[in-house]
Amino acid sequence: MLGAATVALAAVFALRRLDDFDTWWHLASGRWIYARRAVPGLDTLSFTVGDHEWLNLQWLYDLFLYLVHLTGGADLLVLVSAACFTLATALLAANIRLALGPVAAALATLWALVVAQERFLIRPEMFSFIFIEALLWLLLTARRSEGRRLWLMVPLMALWVNCHSLFSVGLFCIGAYTAAVVVVSLLSPGGDGGFRRRLLWSAAAAAVATAANPYGIGAWALPVELMTRIDGSSQVFQAIGEFRPPYSSYFTTFSITAYQFFLPASAAVMAVAAGAWLFRRGPCGGDDRGLEAASLLLFAGLAWLSLLARRNTGIFAYAAMPLVALALARLRSGGRTSPGAGADVKEPGASSALAAWTITALVACLALSVVSNAWFRAEGSTHEFGLGVVEENFPIGASRFSRAASLPGPLYNDMTSGGYLAWDPPVDGGVFIDGRLEVYDAEFFSAYRSALSFPAAWKEQADAYGVNTVVLFHRWGNRQALIRWLSESSAWLLVYHDEVAAVFVRRKGHEGVILRARRMFPPLYRSRRNELLSPGPRWPYQVGRVAGLMAYGTFLFNVGERDEGAAMYEHLLTLGPPPRQEAGVRLRLARHLLRRGERARARQHLEAAQAAYPRDKRAGELLKRLAP
Repeated sequence: MLGAATVALAAVFALRRLDDFDTWWHLASGRWIYARRAVPGLDTLSFTVGDHEWLNLQWLYDLFLYLVHLTGGADLLVLVSAACFTLATALLAANIRLALGPVAAALATLWALVVAQERFLIRPEMFSFIFIEALLWLLLTARRSEGRRLWLMVPLMALWVNCHSLFSVGLFCIGAYTAAVVVVSLLSPGGDGGFRRRLLWSAAAAAVATAANPYGIGAWALPVELMTRIDGSSQVFQAIGEFRPPYSSYFTTFSITAYQFFLPASAAVMAVAAGAWLFRRGPCGGDDRGLEAASLLLFAGLAWLSLLARRNTGIFAYAAMPLVALALARLRSGGRTSPGAGADVKEPGASSALAAWTITALVACLALSVVSNAWFRAEGSTHEFGLGVVEENFPIGASRFSRAASLPGPLYNDMTSGGYLAWDPPVDGGVFIDGRLEVYDAEFFSAYRSALSFPAAWKEQADAYGVNTVVLFHRWGNRQALIRWLSESSAWLLVYHDEVAAVFVRRKGHEGVILRARRMFPPLYRSRRNELLSPGPRWPYQVGRVAGLMAYGTFLFNVGERDEGAAMYEHLLTLGPPPRQEAGVRLRLARHLLRRGERARARQHLEAAQAAYPRDKRAGELLKRLAP
């Protein structure tokens, strides 16, 4: 029951509404493949880099995702994703139980789960988490079958290479394990020649199997290319949050904090295990020593990969924890524990029962915090428990309005909105950019980033591409300068906005389109405004709605609609935002009220802001200036 409760917690974490920006371009890719019965070799989704090569290694995953969506929409996508991560966690728990008893295994699984749940996204990782655990099970239990199951690595790698570029991690695991086991067994007495031969043949066949993809051996170059996005060699990509190192100060979530503790703790265990392996005396089979050497090599490589970018921390936790468990078991038994012994570990009855009940209570509390969205509120992320779509993350209304108003192309959009717009195009011709950074090289991405932050550079870029319609996701701060410039420009007109995105149209030559858009927008705005300002449920916490109201209020302030922005902020406060966010909202409301001469109301907001988040000194400083 303890193991089942831990795996059930993974299902709770994974059952979250569709909220990832990249899911949509995967769906668009799958739709293209399904419609044409072909896999693209060049970019098919954007008009800016149509001549760029696109090694779409996740083509099979994209096709699968599209068929799932075609069958059951977003709800079925969420359920399938949750099933994948739950299965991966069950396999993780089984791998850990090869070395540890039930209580220790549950704690280890729980720790890895907390690290990895940030990556429980509807992306190809949902398959890679399963593949890495299946591969580790084959390697860790290879001796039990005398290597006869190792041939299963061949179909596994053939499937993995067509689903995700992380097949390269699988190749590394196979190569490191094979090299360590073979070398150590050759140097040690008692090695099993038959096992070595089966391992070598299976590893070679698995490597060859990765060429079974639409791009042949060219697929091996993609992981190398993607490494330049995360290894710091191209600084422009460090602007992307998930590419930043996990020990940077950027958006430290519960997952990242758990990783920051896990890495040094697990490294210490592996270092002690390495020392014990090097200086051990007494009989020990060459194959046992080979497995220990392989574990150390695998851990070192995976740890290095995780240090490069926070997007790799989840796969590291799930791949490394079984290795750490094996090291702990060997240290505990003086080097005599082999994989598979963990199930027979006898833990003290009374203390084991107490620990089991304590962990079960902890799991129940964590599950409740996730179901109520309190977990996501506390860490500031925009995940929500449940089925469907977090609509506040995607420019759904902007795309629908643009099509209804027949807005002209070409389109300019930011990368955040590009994934959804590739799936649901607002105009004909494709998107400007989306999240496929294997397609957009450093030069293009650098120009995009620079233009997004500097309106003068953006104007040159928009004119060069003949842009006539602009869709901007306005939640992020680095869009605000461009949004203000466009709203004040005589060459562009703001024709639509909601809590997610703003739409601008070039004035010159599009007078009829603008007239139609101006007639369409007011009733839409009134309807959406009424929906946003209507009373909402207090439980569970409305993560998406709070994020939308916060973004809309800021946008409206930035385009000069301060009274409307204040209305959004006031309603946001009724939904119970996190203390730091509440303080920021009240501070901005106070400044707005001071401009209107409403000093008493401004003081109330400042005092409430100071009480909500005392570490922010701005409210206190403004209160001092208001003192009579």
